[in-house]
Amino acid sequence: MHQPRRQHRKMNEPKGEQEQKFRMGEQTIKIVPQWNGKIHYHRMNEILDAFPTAAGFEIDGDALDFLTKDNGDLCIPPIIGHYPNRIIDVVPGTPQGSSARPRGPQAVMA
Repeated sequence: MHQPRRQHRKMNEPKGEQEQKFRMGEQTIKIVPQWNGKIHYHRMNEILDAFPTAAGFEIDGDALDFLTKDNGDLCIPPIIGHYPNRIIDVVPGTPQGSSARPRGPQAVMA
């Protein structure tokens, strides 16, 4: 008889809530964050699967910025941070080619 496979955390991955809630209007979804060895984050393309018009993100009315590399360049695909125990509101707009970018404190990803 085979034992069910257990999901193990990656080496050195911090404990915490493993899903992030995203909300647009009446629809709320959960997405499991990615882990790069330093931080949890969410890829824009994963969010676009559920919310095709997503252009930005807010928590409690405060806009979130996309994460950048150490040199200031945006990550490709764009990514945002993980905010456990918070709901991220998805701001609709034109996701591709939009010159509008969420404002807010700039987060940096190595």
